[in-house]
Amino acid sequence: MTELDRLMAIPQAPDNMRRLATLDGFIASYEQLCRSCKTYQSAYEVLEIQYERVFGVRKYDNFSCFKVVYYRRRRRMKRKNSQSECKK
Repeated sequence: MTELDRLMAIPQAPDNMRRLATLDGFIASYEQLCRSCKTYQSAYEVLEIQYERVFGVRKYDNFSCFKVVYYRRRRRMKRKNSQSECKK
């Protein structure tokens, strides 16, 4: 069996697993959970539990660390959107 055959035999990761692996996917999952959880922190904890079950470790140390990344990402996307509107 060649190396390529062995690689092709590895099953593809499910969509939810691949989604959690990216920053955009993690944030999208968090925002979706926020709609059904009582607090933002509880939505984050549910997502971290899912992430830990899939990957074996937590993605962020705590909610405060995640908030920093989350708000930086939102500011960057907002700036990017406003720049694209100016070009129109």
